[in-house]
Amino acid sequence: MKLLPVMATALALGVSEAVAAPPELCSGVERQTEPEMRIRESDLGHAAAAAAARWLHERLQEDPLRAEFQTGALNKLKTINGHMLLQQALDDRKDFGVGSVEATESQVSFCNWLVTDGFWCD
Repeated sequence: MKLLPVMATALALGVSEAVAAPPELCSGVERQTEPEMRIRESDLGHAAAAAAARWLHERLQEDPLRAEFQTGALNKLKTINGHMLLQQALDDRKDFGVGSVEATESQVSFCNWLVTDGFWCD
């Protein structure tokens, strides 16, 4: 019976989101970025975006800002931006249909972002 609390914790942490994730929208897109530096679609879930927003809010309360803030902030902003683009593409597929102009345009926009800006700063 100790499994129930573990499952509840996993669900609360969003593990179920990763398990039930839909296929990647940009799986066929060629990216020039080194694999370990790439932002993956799975990095851009709601929980990650919310955590990034909290991190930014907490760091902006500090005075003075620490030097590592800039790189961390860039990565958190990328998480939020990527999440918004991915969510728009998923919503358009659901609302207008997979082959619709809206879904195609938002998917292309998201995939272009992955190619041009979808990498972590270090």
